[in-house]
Amino acid sequence: MKQILSIMLLMNFITAFAQDKVDPEKELIIAAINDYIEGRNNGDIERLRRAFLPTATLKGVNDKTKEMTVMPVADYIAKNTPGKKHNCTTEISFVSYANEVAIGHVIITYETHVYFDYLVLMKVNDKWIIADKIYTRKNL
Repeated sequence: MKQILSIMLLMNFITAFAQDKVDPEKELIIAAINDYIEGRNNGDIERLRRAFLPTATLKGVNDKTKEMTVMPVADYIAKNTPGKKHNCTTEISFVSYANEVAIGHVIITYETHVYFDYLVLMKVNDKWIIADKIYTRKNL
């Protein structure tokens, strides 16, 4: 009986400790990143649009010319097909923030290549939203 009581007390302590570690602000940032991921991966155009500031840009380096490319988010969203699902896996590898700015690193893996997205987010009008995306692609 003492063992059962000890185990129950230990479980309560662990649960309480784990709840204290939840960072509500970080969870809101992750939710904004998930709008991007789910909108992109599932062709949910409205959710994808909701993830970005209208002034956001996507920046990368062209594989052939090695020059920087800049695409307005409206052009990026227009290139996505409504309802088209992508056959890939996605991972948020880290999120870091200070006050009203954050960065999130997303890894999107396809069978033949991987995208590494660095998302710059801002808290605007009490809502986390992607201000810019910088990305690179690696062939497997």
